[in-house]
Amino acid sequence: MHHDMRPSVSWTVQARIEGHIDYPLEDYVTGLTIVSEPEGTTRISGQLNDLPALYGLILQLRDAGLVPVSLKVQRQNRG
Repeated sequence: MHHDMRPSVSWTVQARIEGHIDYPLEDYVTGLTIVSEPEGTTRISGQLNDLPALYGLILQLRDAGLVPVSLKVQRQNRG
């Protein structure tokens, strides 16, 4: 069975994290926007190209001890 190795989906991420992030989040946030909000949270939003990148972002937030306020992930099919 032959599988096309190109991802057929991407993942739109909208996360709000407690507090402000004052250090880089490495490679998992490439292409994502990080904004410190006035109410004391950080908003991370954008698109990830594959599922490993999505899990990597979630694990990195966990490993950094960051507390999620909200997390919305939506699968986007590529045509």
